[in-house]
Amino acid sequence: MRVAIVYNQPDPESKGVREAEYGVLTQVRDIEASFGRLGVDPVIHAMTSVTGLVEFLTRVQPEVVFNCCESFRGTAALEASVASVYDLCGIAYTGSPALTLGMALDKGIAKLLFRAAGVPTPPYVVIRTEADLQHRRCTCPHRRPCGGLGCPRTGSSRRRP
Repeated sequence: MRVAIVYNQPDPESKGVREAEYGVLTQVRDIEASFGRLGVDPVIHAMTSVTGLVEFLTRVQPEVVFNCCESFRGTAALEASVASVYDLCGIAYTGSPALTLGMALDKGIAKLLFRAAGVPTPPYVVIRTEADLQHRRCTCPHRRPCGGLGCPRTGSSRRRP
């Protein structure tokens, strides 16, 4: 079986580099070691460009990709685009599909979908103007992972009063 592990190569020069982007390196080592114990030698690719990813997939032709891309070019919102490349190439991969990753970035849409499916979810407000922020105590940015930004329970220094 041809297995590939693809991950986002953290760029220390990128403005948006976070700890999670470096944590992927440990994740890749752990997955590679697990495959080694099974006698499988995965091919590893550090993604730095879309063309490089497509060239890698075309050359290696993996049957499955362990998708460890948390972001692309320091932007978490682009992780859905990476999954789209696998879809376009017709390659099976681990993790959520591109559409799911994209929808999860829009907290308002995700909450609407959960409620429509009968999944309990805490009340929420989509902030469109600064006036909407008046009485909010916990905020998550639009089209970016929350990561505790503005959440009093995490002790974030950027929380709203």
